[in-house]
Amino acid sequence: MSTTMDGSVYVVDEVTRAVSSVGSAREAQKLYRYDPTNVVPGVELLYSLSLPLPIVNKIINFVGIWTRRAEELAHSVNGRADLDSEILRLVVPFDDAVDMVARVRPPEELVFDCVSHDQGWATDSPELNHTYQGCHSWIEFEIQDAHGVTIVPRRDVCRNFRASSSSRHHMLIVRDRDVLENVLPGHSIVVHMRAQYGGWANHVDFCRVALHQVAHVRDEVDRCIFNHFTEHLTTTTDIPL
Repeated sequence: MSTTMDGSVYVVDEVTRAVSSVGSAREAQKLYRYDPTNVVPGVELLYSLSLPLPIVNKIINFVGIWTRRAEELAHSVNGRADLDSEILRLVVPFDDAVDMVARVRPPEELVFDCVSHDQGWATDSPELNHTYQGCHSWIEFEIQDAHGVTIVPRRDVCRNFRASSSSRHHMLIVRDRDVLENVLPGHSIVVHMRAQYGGWANHVDFCRVALHQVAHVRDEVDRCIFNHFTEHLTTTTDIPL
């Protein structure tokens, strides 16, 4: 039985694999760009200033108005060695529209969030317990093309904290262009849970993969946005004209 995690988020460095703790999920979110649920209000505000479309798009990119597509694990899963199970798959969509008024540029980053722990004990090399060394319970991802062929080989998302029954929330932000250039419509980001060698196990309470992309306004909807903004002003009584 796992114990309740402490609320901290443990961020995995994409290059060094070093793990550092931040105080909360809110603090961890500051590591990546602002993720609005709807880009239209911000775009409307910029249009109200009569800014040309190229300037609007530059501002959107600079301040980090991004779109996000995500898949989450619907329930906890667990297993014992030898374990190699797919637990999550995000298929990159072909739809490039955001609320009919924006096109989405190539991805800027992938963000993985995983809450998991191992079997809670280890008798071999006990000096490594409660570290990330020598843990044979982990989560990894790969990218497959539309035919299910692996085009980016498996990479670790995180290793579990060795010999601990307490779940930890790990976050990995992938900005490697060699990875992101393969995140194309129809391709899949596939997450696997792993455990190797006798006695090792993996308990995954939560997992999410999110694809972050910059939203840019379509040239052909220039007038559409302006008309929508004007209509909003004339029908909202608490905004002075």
